[in-house]
Amino acid sequence: MTWHPIGPPPPSGAAAVLVQVAGREVALFQDERGQRHALPNSCPHKGGPLVDGIVQAGHVTCPWHGWRFELATGKCTTVAEDSIVPCRVREVAGNLEVDLP
Repeated sequence: MTWHPIGPPPPSGAAAVLVQVAGREVALFQDERGQRHALPNSCPHKGGPLVDGIVQAGHVTCPWHGWRFELATGKCTTVAEDSIVPCRVREVAGNLEVDLP
């Protein structure tokens, strides 16, 4: 387990932001309850940018072809075999850190 600092939390109301972590793109999400989640930014279907997707009811929908993923687990509710491994997120001294899978 290696935690990577990514800086202060995004402003309140931001559904998703793109961060670079150890040379990889990670989409950082905030759900309706204010909890933070992080997923690799590329949809396994065709590589769509999940950071540009619609965040609703604890899911993100890929903007390219509509595949849905649970923010907390990375489970794909469209095609279960294409689930993704989420990144863990924590806050330390007012800054966020991400653990890559």
